[in-house]
Amino acid sequence: MIRLGYINDTIMEEIAQKDQKILGLLLRHEYLGSSGIHDLLLKNGEKASLVTTKRELSRLVATGLAVAVGKGRSRVYGISIPGRIFS
Repeated sequence: MIRLGYINDTIMEEIAQKDQKILGLLLRHEYLGSSGIHDLLLKNGEKASLVTTKRELSRLVATGLAVAVGKGRSRVYGISIPGRIFS
């Protein structure tokens, strides 16, 4: 067997502190909407706009640490198995 290129299945990146807080919220609550996550972050003293929270959630879904269910206004977020491991 000849391997023509370098294969790296595991890319480990450092998880930002705000992302860790979002993952912590998703661990405590089964599924949350972006507004619910934003409200909980504000109650915990984290300063971020709703747009920033949505951007963070999109990045967490893209990296596989969170999952998104539904579309549009009914979209909710949960934690994935890798998210449980790394949070």
